[in-house]
Amino acid sequence: MELAQTPSPTSGLVPRNSKQQAASRAGCSPRAAESSIRHSQLLREKTQLKNNIQILLNEKSELLVEQTELPASSVEAKRLCEEAGMNIYDPRAKQQQV
Repeated sequence: MELAQTPSPTSGLVPRNSKQQAASRAGCSPRAAESSIRHSQLLREKTQLKNNIQILLNEKSELLVEQTELPASSVEAKRLCEEAGMNIYDPRAKQQQV
């Protein structure tokens, strides 16, 4: 004959929220578990902020390179426009080409 096992008074208790569940699993108070959870959140946020900073620094470097290249390309564009203008509007330039 088998005896039915009776559940212990604490076996049927379920923590009310995730903080209590985490505390229960970790064997610590809900306040300590909450602190650990908050700490983990802050670490994730810190990592994300570091990644964002690195992305922004890379973009800044690219923009600085573009910015330094702009005056040179502007001077070159101006020179090309002047040459084209001289070839189009200067009849002497056309005579020299013939």
